Amino acid sequence: MFNLKDKLNNFLDELEGVEETEVENEEEGTVSPISDDVKPASIPVTPVEIEPLTIPTTSVNTNTIKPVTLVNAFEVSRGSVITDDVVITGDIVTSAPLQFNGTIKGNIKSSEQVLIHGNVEGNIEGNSAKITASNIIGSIKCDGNVVITDHSEIHGDIYNNSISVDGIINGSIYSKERVRINENAEIYGNVTAASIAIEEGAVVNGNVKINGGRK
Repeated sequence: MFNLKDKLNNFLDELEGVEETEVENEEEGTVSPISDDVKPASIPVTPVEIEPLTIPTTSVNTNTIKPVTLVNAFEVSRGSVITDDVVITGDIVTSAPLQFNGTIKGNIKSSEQVLIHGNVEGNIEGNSAKITASNIIGSIKCDGNVVITDHSEIHGDIYNNSISVDGIINGSIYSKERVRINENAEIYGNVTAASIAIEEGAVVNGNVKINGGRK
């Protein structure tokens, strides 16, 4: 008959057997228990340097941008303005005021005022004309007044009612009324008008005739 002491000894033996876990080899198909001393493997990580994003800047050379030069723009507000970056081969005919700042190989004709600030290889006709810092190869015919400013050069004859000259004219001038030749003017041709005023310093290389009419 089991007494209490025997039962207690058996329980202690069973408990000791559970704590002593036997490790069998791989041939018997058992797996060794995981020991608390096993540390997880560490994987080396190489840091990656990320370069900051740079946005290229675009610079604009303002020296290559040509400004549009307007000559008395209020006088041609009802008409057309052709800017200095325009090159035309052919004639321009209009019944409105015209301001031309470009380059043309052809004739320009308007029923009203013509303002030229460019290069023209052709004849110019208008009610009146103002030529500023231009090179004209051709004649100019106007029923009204003509103004030729300094730094302009005309290679051709000029027919008008009256004219004021500060530039260079390689041709003759025929005016119904007045001709004013300012000190910066150079004229290589004949001058015919009803009245002529020549300032000191001006150059006139040609005949001067006062007859009150156009030749």
